[in-house]
Amino acid sequence: MFTSLSVKRTFLCASFKVAVVALVCPAAQGASSDDLDFEALLNSDFEALMNMSVVTPTRKAEKLFDTPVSTSVLTAQQIRNSGATSLPEALRLVPGMVVRELVNGQYDIHIRGLDGVPPNKGYPDSFNKSTLVMIDNRPVYNHYNGAMLWQELPIDIHDVDRIEVVRGPVGALYGANSATGVIHFITHSASAEKNHVSWSKGEYETEDVRMRFSSKLDDKTALAGSFSHNRRDRTDNLYYSFPDLGYVTADKIIGFSTGQPIDIVQRYPNQSLSLDKTSINLFLDIEGLNNELTRVAVGTSTADFQGVFFTRTTPLGIYKSEHSYASVHHNNQHFTASLNTRHGSLAPVSVNSFDFDYENYQGNVEYRLLDETSMALSLGGAYEHSEYRAEFFPEDADQENPALYLQGHYDLNDQWRVTSAVRGDYFSVQEDTFISWSFGVNYRHSDRLNGRFFMGRSFQSPFYVETYFESSVPINNGVVNFQGNKSMDLVTIDSAELGLRYRLTPEHLLDWEMFVTQSDTYSDISNQTSVVAGQVIVNATFEEIPVEALMLGTTVSIQSHWSEQLTSSFYITAQDTELDDAVEFSGAVSDRDHEGTPTVYGGMVVNYQPTKSVSLNLNTYYLDDQAFDYRDVDEASVPDYIYSDDDTWIVNTKVSYQYNAVTTLYINGRNLVDSRQPQLQYVDHLNSLWMVGVDLDF
Repeated sequence: MFTSLSVKRTFLCASFKVAVVALVCPAAQGASSDDLDFEALLNSDFEALMNMSVVTPTRKAEKLFDTPVSTSVLTAQQIRNSGATSLPEALRLVPGMVVRELVNGQYDIHIRGLDGVPPNKGYPDSFNKSTLVMIDNRPVYNHYNGAMLWQELPIDIHDVDRIEVVRGPVGALYGANSATGVIHFITHSASAEKNHVSWSKGEYETEDVRMRFSSKLDDKTALAGSFSHNRRDRTDNLYYSFPDLGYVTADKIIGFSTGQPIDIVQRYPNQSLSLDKTSINLFLDIEGLNNELTRVAVGTSTADFQGVFFTRTTPLGIYKSEHSYASVHHNNQHFTASLNTRHGSLAPVSVNSFDFDYENYQGNVEYRLLDETSMALSLGGAYEHSEYRAEFFPEDADQENPALYLQGHYDLNDQWRVTSAVRGDYFSVQEDTFISWSFGVNYRHSDRLNGRFFMGRSFQSPFYVETYFESSVPINNGVVNFQGNKSMDLVTIDSAELGLRYRLTPEHLLDWEMFVTQSDTYSDISNQTSVVAGQVIVNATFEEIPVEALMLGTTVSIQSHWSEQLTSSFYITAQDTELDDAVEFSGAVSDRDHEGTPTVYGGMVVNYQPTKSVSLNLNTYYLDDQAFDYRDVDEASVPDYIYSDDDTWIVNTKVSYQYNAVTTLYINGRNLVDSRQPQLQYVDHLNSLWMVGVDLDF
C-alpha cells in the first residue's frame, strides 16, 4: 500500500516533542453536540462531549468518542464565541487544518496537508482537490479544476448548527474527492424556531448582515429562511507581478498575451474589492412517524470577489459568480435518500474568454439491510451528472459517475468493533471503475479510553480542465496550444492512522492521532516547444507524471474545563512530506522534501466568562514557514518561481456583553499581530481588522 520513502529523524524527534508538550499543557479542542450551548460546556465534565452524536464518519448517528476515524466537531456557539467572521475562517478552530487567508475574508483550506503536490505546477493547481465539502449531506464540490469555490458557499455562520470534520480516507462512503476527509456543514433545524439578526462593521469597509427566521407551520412542518450579505475590501493595494518578481500597482501589470500594460479600467474596475456577496436560503422540514424527516432546501448566492483562479501575470483577478441549488433529503428507520441539483456560472472580469456555466445533478439512496446494536450493514447507490460549458470545452463535455457501496460494522464484544466499507465508482470519462475501500478497528478499553486504527484508499475524480481543455492562447511571441487528456488515471491516495481518545481527568480530554498518507498518479502539463517562422509554438498537453508523495504526521488536541468560567483548547500538528520522482524546473527528476505544507501548525482557544453577561475569547493560529514552487506554462519564458513564507502567528480576540435576553454587543479584533505577511505565495499582505457588532436572538 505504501512505498518506502525516507522520513527525517529530526521530524520524528519534533513529533515526539510536540506530543510531550501537548500532554503537559492541557487545553481544549472545540467539540460539542448540537444540543450543547456555551453554558453547558462550562458546566459539563466532558461526559456530554464524549457521548455527543455525529453522522459524518459512518453516515449514521454514533457517539463521537466511538468514531473509527479522526473526527472533530465545532458548534455554532463555539464559532460565535471565537469571533470568526466566516465559515472558512472558523475551520482554524479545528485540529489538523491548514487555513491560509489569501485576501481579506477569503481562504485556502487543507486537511492535514498535501498542498502544492505535485510541485512546479501552475499556480491555480496549488489548492485542495482531495477534500469533500458538504452541506446537510449535499456535496458542493467544483469539478471544473477541483477544489472548493468558497465564495460560492450559499450558507453563513448563522445558518450552521455545527461543523463535523473527518480527517481520513472516507472515499468508500462519499466517493471521489473525499480522499483526505470531509468538511460537513450541518444547518439548524427549522423546527428549532431560532430567530437571529446580526450586524457588524469594521475597517476596510468590512460589513456583515445576517438574518434567520424559523416558524412551525403545524406540529409536523417547519419553515426557516436566511439572508446574509458580506462586504469587505482588500488590505493591500498592490499586485504581485510574475514578470517583475515583485509587487506593483495595477497599472504596471503586463498582459500575458500582449506583453503590454493591461486596461485596468476594464480588467480591474474595483481594485480595492475583496468580496461582495449575498445569499438567500429556504429550509422546509417535514416530520413523519417513527423519526422520519424530510428536508427541502433551496438557495442562491451571488458574489463579486477578487481571488486566485485564472490569471497569468498576477495571481489575483476579479470574478463574478452566481450559484443556485435545490435539495431534497429523506431519512427514516430503513433508508435515506437525497436528490440535489446545482447551477451556476463564474465570469473572470480580469481574463478574457474564460467564463463557464455549470450544472450538477446528484442523487443517493442507502438501505439498511441490518441495523442492530452489535451489527449493521447498509447497501447504497449514488449517481452524479455534471456539465461545464465554456468556449474552451467541447460541446459534449459532461461526466457521469454512478456508484455502489456497501458498509457496516461488527462488534466482537463490548470492547472491540470492526468497521469496513467498499465502493465502486464508474467514471464515464475513463470508461472504467475505481474501487475505494476502508477498514477500521476500535478498542474501547473503558469509558475513559478508546483506541482506533483506520486505513483506506480513495481517489480524485477527473476534472474538466485536465480532461477537456482545448484552447489556443496567444503570447507576445507565439501561441500556446492547450489539450486535455481523457486517458489519464486518477490520483490515488492511501492513508492509515492510529489514534486514541483519553479522558486524562474529569476536566481534561485528550485526542491523539498519528497518520501516514501516500499519494500518486498525478498529472501535469507536458510542453513541446518549437519555433516556426520566428514564432514560438508551445503544445501543452496534460500527462501523467511519476511523482509520489509520502506524508507522516501527528496531531494532538486537548480540551480542558478549568472552572465554570474558564475553558480552553490546544491543538497542534507536526508533519513531514517527502517526494519521490519530483519533476523539477530543469526537467530533472529528484527525491526531496516537500515544503508546501507547514511542518508545524495549530492553534489555541481560551474562553473566559467572568459573569453571565460578559465573555472574553482569545484564539491564536500558527503556521510554520513554507515554500512553494511555481512553473510558468510557457517554458520559453523565464524565470520560474520559488516562493517562501516565514512562519505566521495569527491572534484574534472577541469581547461580548449580553445586554439583555435578546441583545448581545461585541468588539472583535482579527489578525492583531499585524505582520503584513502574505499567508500564501504572491497574494495580499494582511493587516489587523477591528469590528463592532450586535446580535439579536429571539
